[in-house]
Amino acid sequence: MAASPPIVEPEPGAPVPRDAIDPDLVRLGRARSKIGAITAAAVVGLCLYFLFIWLSPHRRFAGEPPEPRAVALADVAAGQVASDSFVSLEADPMMSYAIRVKGGESEVRVTPARGTNERVWLVLSSDGWSRPVLKAYTGRLRKLDELPFASLIDTHIKSFPRPLFANAAGVRAGLGGGQVTTVTGDKIAVGDGDKVAFDVVEPARATVIASFTGKRDAAEGDPGHGPLTDAKLWIAELAKHGITATASPTPGQADAIIGQARLDVAMPVADVTQKLEAAKLWAARVERVTRHHETTWGALRGSPAGAFTVGGEAIPEAQVDLVGLFVRHGIPGDAYALVADEKPQDYWHILPLTVALAVIGLFFAWALVRAIRAMLPMRVPQLRQ
Repeated sequence: MAASPPIVEPEPGAPVPRDAIDPDLVRLGRARSKIGAITAAAVVGLCLYFLFIWLSPHRRFAGEPPEPRAVALADVAAGQVASDSFVSLEADPMMSYAIRVKGGESEVRVTPARGTNERVWLVLSSDGWSRPVLKAYTGRLRKLDELPFASLIDTHIKSFPRPLFANAAGVRAGLGGGQVTTVTGDKIAVGDGDKVAFDVVEPARATVIASFTGKRDAAEGDPGHGPLTDAKLWIAELAKHGITATASPTPGQADAIIGQARLDVAMPVADVTQKLEAAKLWAARVERVTRHHETTWGALRGSPAGAFTVGGEAIPEAQVDLVGLFVRHGIPGDAYALVADEKPQDYWHILPLTVALAVIGLFFAWALVRAIRAMLPMRVPQLRQ
């Protein structure tokens, strides 16, 4: 049997034939991906932030049962209901205090619930075509300071104080300690610099609003007072029936357009009404006269018993119906907000997003470990003597 020819090794650097494989190229390894330690640590930090801080409340709400559970308004105000719960809440929104907030293309109305000391707020749609809520509001319960527009609402309330109303007895009870119970049952703290305002009805004065008329139709039972085309004719006509009137110094803005005049009368409303009916002056109506008073809480605290002192004048409490308190205060730190019409089913995308972030975080954590190991100094084995 013939011996096989010996294998001749090519000389180093010799050209490689076209149909041969270059052994040096075969031994070349693929270049590793260059992910530095800083990049890997930053991505891992972002993944941890989104997984455990940003997505955590949304993940809790997405895991809620599909049907809301009924909770009491007092329990929510006391902090006994967990945040990010799917609840049904019977509440009376104070729509006169609603704040319209616009973020992007969406717009909502944020209003406190009555009787909660502004610890429970409702976030409602501003769409006028939405269905009215007849019984209970359903949605997601959240801490108010977690909402993106919480700081805007707090700044608005502090900059533009809203009037909170209390009766005379509630104001009298709060003059000593500064805690006033409003007509809605809320308790507010009033400072000495807060503005206080109220209106008082003048019992011995009335305002006659007289419409200008031309020829009268006797067939309608009119006794024929003649045309009353201006305020002077009306004053003369009222004097014939025992009503002494003068032109009001504060006429209405539209009186000249409508064709009417406001006349001041130093008589009670009931007496003026009776005389107008007896004279059959149907083109006039009677309104009460009110006086507006403004002061500060610090000045009101010096009022004597049974009266409120404003500008040196003592006004009996029996004549005061409601008192407006313009208190500057922010949103309580433990306030909750019910975001109406939000459902756990709306957050179906949270689970796949969580899985994707977890995979990305694990990959870059592995890259971080490799980058750290590559930066460590190599250990050179020492030869034994």
